[in-house]
Amino acid sequence: MALVGSPRRQGNTVFAVSVATKELERRGLSCETVMLCDLPLSFYDVDTGQQTRVSAEEDVEALLDRVWAADGLILATPIYFCNVSAQMKAFMDRTNDRFMNEQWLTPKAVGLLAIGGHGGFTDTVEAMRRYLDFVAPSHPPVEVATGLADALGEARQSQEVSQAALAMASRMADILLS
Repeated sequence: MALVGSPRRQGNTVFAVSVATKELERRGLSCETVMLCDLPLSFYDVDTGQQTRVSAEEDVEALLDRVWAADGLILATPIYFCNVSAQMKAFMDRTNDRFMNEQWLTPKAVGLLAIGGHGGFTDTVEAMRRYLDFVAPSHPPVEVATGLADALGEARQSQEVSQAALAMASRMADILLS
């Protein structure tokens, strides 16, 4: 399963994820890609303490069930101010109940993908690693891909981005198929 934290449905991060998932599928693994920007990850009004949409809660819980059942997981985000996107952070925050109830994430392999135009790769990847330290205390193998792409569509022209995503997916496939 690939969770894409980009607010752009055709952005550079989405392109890099598509390279990775195509390689995983080429190797015989099925992949589901979820655009986090399409999900209502926050549905409580903090001022009133009331839930805003019951159906949204059910949709997100169904997604979390699929994520927690996945053999492989890719967390992909554009880099904003040396950190994950708001969409990825909202997803991470939304899993707090599972963490508090010791419902651990147990994939066989995890890919962390960060695409940015002005650096911040190390900090962004470390933010995702810290998240995994909390929710996946079994410490599954983690493969990392980063790439430099700023302007919309720039990743499509970058061999670096494609090669990094392809290499990450290939290493994940080796682990998942072993």
